[in-house]
Amino acid sequence: MDRLQTELKSHGIDLRDSTAAQLEAFLDALYAWNERKNLTRVPREDAWCKHLLDSLLFADHIPTTGRLLDLGTGPGIPAWPIAAMFPDLQVEAVDSNGKMIDFLLSVPRPNLAARLIRAEEMTQRESFDLVTGRAVAPFSIQAEISAPFVRLGGRYIPMRTPSDESLFEASYFEKLGLKLVDVVRRSLPDNMGDRANPIYEKVSPTPPEFPRLWAMMKRNPLS
Repeated sequence: MDRLQTELKSHGIDLRDSTAAQLEAFLDALYAWNERKNLTRVPREDAWCKHLLDSLLFADHIPTTGRLLDLGTGPGIPAWPIAAMFPDLQVEAVDSNGKMIDFLLSVPRPNLAARLIRAEEMTQRESFDLVTGRAVAPFSIQAEISAPFVRLGGRYIPMRTPSDESLFEASYFEKLGLKLVDVVRRSLPDNMGDRANPIYEKVSPTPPEFPRLWAMMKRNPLS
């Protein structure tokens, strides 16, 4: 975990030794499960970077308290690393894949709740300080399923790549009640990829018709 700590420090993010040890134990559990459940295709030797570093690259924009929602969390990325780094932050990890949630329930944290549910079935509107997710859906669909759950004054930070940057100021964000306020651009080491995470502030309530049913979002995405 020394490399993880060094890379985060280069971005002004401090990771305590005790937290690094917890993250390493999390990876050990993930890859033990992965041998029989196929939870991730990232090789174990790259996981410190593609799972942990990637999850924490925008940690300086995450509130240390309050509530965070990770939609489409998979095996807990970025929810579990964020919950480990910020023990006073209440993190909710949501996914529609049962084996992912089963794994998360096997590595519990007191500040992490794992739920098997689709985003469009959730009812906790306007109640999270930050909503995130790692490229859980096409860009406009991720925005539509995320915006309703951000509280007024809260933030939505999708984990994306520079290939999405032309979409960051799309007109539909105003319709969803979101306003672009910044973009966090950072790179993973060893040519493992570049990241561009837009930061949106919730400036008005999201209309109740959003999110639409998944089939409707796929058939007629916001544009």
